[in-house]
Amino acid sequence: MRNLLFGIAALLAMSVPAIASADTGGSVALTYAGIDSDLVDSKDNVVALSGVVITDLPAAGWRLQANSATADADLYDDSYGYSQGEIHATYDAGAFHVGC
Repeated sequence: MRNLLFGIAALLAMSVPAIASADTGGSVALTYAGIDSDLVDSKDNVVALSGVVITDLPAAGWRLQANSATADADLYDDSYGYSQGEIHATYDAGAFHVGC
């Protein structure tokens, strides 16, 4: 659960400065999955939070995208935390024409 809270804090820290910009968008997803198996005497749960923020950069044609995901899995009476973050810079080179 601690990793989930750190993931939420990281997502907010990345998104708050970018949201103030005019051409900014993004999304947030919260996922829950539960498995109650008759084969093993345990109930397994997974809670995940993920999000993406994309914004224009001051340089013409450049955009910045930040992705973040964190999950907490309760498997076999143990808890496992997973986190991931990515940052991408993309450039719009315009249209390409191939052939005649």
